[in-house]
Order: sequence, then C-alpha cells, then structure tokens
Amino acid sequence: MQQTLSRKEGRQEGALENAYESLITVLETKFTTTILQSRYRFEQLRTRLQSIKDIAFFKQLLKKALTVSAWDEFEEFVENKQLPEVSTGEVVEQLRNTRENIIYVLQARFGAQEDIEERLRDSLQVIGDLERLRDLLKQAATIDSLEEFVAILR
Repeated sequence: MQQTLSRKEGRQEGALENAYESLITVLETKFTTTILQSRYRFEQLRTRLQSIKDIAFFKQLLKKALTVSAWDEFEEFVENKQLPEVSTGEVVEQLRNTRENIIYVLQARFGAQEDIEERLRDSLQVIGDLERLRDLLKQAATIDSLEEFVAILR
C-alpha cells in the first residue's frame, strides 16, 4: 500500500514537472524578446509557477500561453488567478543561494581550493536565470573536473 502511494505521488510529481517545463518552454519560445528585456519579472513568474500543484491549472495556463498575443496579457491572466506573490528580493535570494551552493558543491567535490570561489563567483554572478543556475548546480554535482565545469561557464 505504501509503495503504491509513493508511486502515485512520484507520477504526480513527474506530471507537474512536465507541465511546468512545457509551460516555461512555450513562454520562452513565444515571448523571448520580452523575457530578455524583463528577466526579473520572468524569474518572479517562474518562481510563482513552481508553487502550483494542480495539473488542470497548468493546462489552463498552457492554453492561455498559446493563445495570447502579448506577454502582458498572459501576466494579467496569471495575476487574476492569484498565484502566491514572489518579491524581487525572494528571487534575488534564490539566485544568490543557488550560486553559493554551486561553489560549495565544487569545493566539496574538488577540495577546498582557494581559487575556486574567486574563479567562479564573477562568472556565476552574471547568470540571472534561476533555471540555468539550478542546471549548473546539478552539473557541479556530477561533472568530472573543475576545469570541465569552468569550460561550461564560457
């Protein structure tokens, strides 16, 4: 019984992740210029979307993203659905924490090399995309060498 419940929860979590990723892909593809011009607004929206635990709602959002003609129209739709508010400070904090976690993981894996933090801090600082930083964190945990990680940043 417990195992069946865990599988069901796992499938639901996977479905939510897929719905989220699909929505983000559509938004990034359709509104590339707008997103590039207003990265913080997009990161705030992305963080808010991650709090959704309802597949049906993701389907509504995906349909809306596909049918609206302007980014503002999609944002207004989301605002009217009253998703949890995310402040710019929260997004900035998430970005900062993820950057710090990348450095920590690399230091733990490749030794406390004094120059790791120094070499990477500036490169990581310019990345304002939380998903990109999260992907880099995963890579930091699995990559074979520090040099390989530095090459990815270039």
